[in-house]
Amino acid sequence: MFVARHRNPPGRHRTMAPPSTKAAWLAASMAGAAVAAVGSGVSTTAGTATAASASETALTGVSPAPAEAPDGGQGVISAAIARDRVTTIIAASRAKREELRPRWVRPGTGVLSSCFCSRWGTFHYGVDLAAPYGSPIYAAGDGVVIEAGTAQGFGEWIAVQHANGDVSVYGHEYKLLVHTGERVQAGQLIALVGSEGESTGPHLHFEVRIGGIDGQRIDPIPWLSARGVAI
Repeated sequence: MFVARHRNPPGRHRTMAPPSTKAAWLAASMAGAAVAAVGSGVSTTAGTATAASASETALTGVSPAPAEAPDGGQGVISAAIARDRVTTIIAASRAKREELRPRWVRPGTGVLSSCFCSRWGTFHYGVDLAAPYGSPIYAAGDGVVIEAGTAQGFGEWIAVQHANGDVSVYGHEYKLLVHTGERVQAGQLIALVGSEGESTGPHLHFEVRIGGIDGQRIDPIPWLSARGVAI
């Protein structure tokens, strides 16, 4: 005779009731995530954190803020780290510009109209670069302005002392754009061409004095040429 056999004796059926509270549901979810993490080769800690994050979202409706991530990761970085990186980028950019900028330049845009030579019964101790009124005048090299203002014969002039002690002189300006004591860089706009003082037309009078403002005046053309600048 066939007798039905129950896997569990009558009256002893074990039925798991679904979690009835959020706390019980959260615990079950975290336990399941941890088991899945172990089976997939991911650490139990990581699995638990993931489950906790998912549970927080389910319970509150708000995703937790992303954590900071190392370079190459996805996430956010702190404001302090961002500021440090921007500062580093700016410093590197400035260093590159400093490395590439010229150290010596042509002091004016005009054409050579008078040489370092005898002229009209006297000696002309510089070169003249004729240019339209208001044309730019540039510092020939890095240095410090040691004179800027009115000077006999020049009308207005500027004298710049360079690192080796030599002084470059710029005369007959219409307008000065620097002042005594100011540091200048090669190629910096320092004045505008004029015809002030003893002049027959707008031009830049450019001189070089060796070793200081009262030093020997020499031909500026070979002095500039030795520094890679042609007039």
